[in-house]
Amino acid sequence: MSLSGSFYSAFTASDDYGVYHGSSLIGLLPASDLPNLDDCFLLAGRRWRVVAIEDERRVVVVRPAKGSKPPMFTSGGGEVHPRVRDAMRLALLDDRPCGYLNSTGARLLAEARLTAREAGIDRRRLVPLSPSSCLWFTWTGTKAQRTLCLIADAAGLAPADHKIAVELSASAADSARRLAGVDALSLDPARPAARLPSKQTRKLDEHLDEGLLIEALAVDALDLETARGLLMGLRAAVG
Repeated sequence: MSLSGSFYSAFTASDDYGVYHGSSLIGLLPASDLPNLDDCFLLAGRRWRVVAIEDERRVVVVRPAKGSKPPMFTSGGGEVHPRVRDAMRLALLDDRPCGYLNSTGARLLAEARLTAREAGIDRRRLVPLSPSSCLWFTWTGTKAQRTLCLIADAAGLAPADHKIAVELSASAADSARRLAGVDALSLDPARPAARLPSKQTRKLDEHLDEGLLIEALAVDALDLETARGLLMGLRAAVG
């Protein structure tokens, strides 16, 4: 509060990005939950593919999406702690009923548990989808998941974030080999942070030089410690 009574905000503003198809504004996305280039997502009842992200103008350029790449759902609901998704994993792999569920919820949970067992989610980290793709079930928090996606992208695996898993564009064996080649212990946190598609996500970020901004994002947006543990666990699991 200044002497004149004007208030100078020190808090993070909501820096949304406008989503444009041509000159038409389709909607807004929070800067903290932007899709990556070539990702598909749903907005305003339609499916879109990201063509460009312009940080200076806070614009996401899209075109109507076709093809088989699954769409992402932007949450805008904050970041999830690793323990939350670990609790989800435990509930899925358990066989005890959840007394607080109604009949529909209990049926859906039973179906999900059956599907998980049939897919072998309880036995393996990497689940094949096709000869050239697989799902890596990570069951971790938002920051660690973001870190793993950036590491997988650097390994040439074109990751797609599915919140509890990462879809990789290689076979399970090839994905395991490439990820095992990542030296997790000596990985510089600035390296994945530099690959973030949108870096100016907070108030006043535009006033930071690139190097300082990357250092800040490595601390605030990523969780390298948890990601390291998951990479090492994957390496141990696949031998």
